Amino acid sequence: MIARDELHELVDLLAGQDVPAAQSYLRYLAELARDPLIRALADAPIDDEEETEEERAAVREAKEAIARGEFRPLEELSAELERRAREDEERIRKAS
Repeated sequence: MIARDELHELVDLLAGQDVPAAQSYLRYLAELARDPLIRALADAPIDDEEETEEERAAVREAKEAIARGEFRPLEELSAELERRAREDEERIRKAS
């Protein structure tokens, strides 16, 4: 059976209350398919190289720093990145 035909059959089998969720998910997949970055990542080859000692050491150091509490919460980092983006936009606006 062709995959699209099977999808049509599966949709026909859905209970009415499940159709909006299926529709939403299919729209999500369609949007991903149109995003060039997502497509490039999906099509990229799997990194099958062995981890180097340098990479293992970097991971150990990062885990140790986290254990010591040496990290920034995501909310704080996001706020700073947003602030910097606003500053950059303002600088660009003033320059033009």
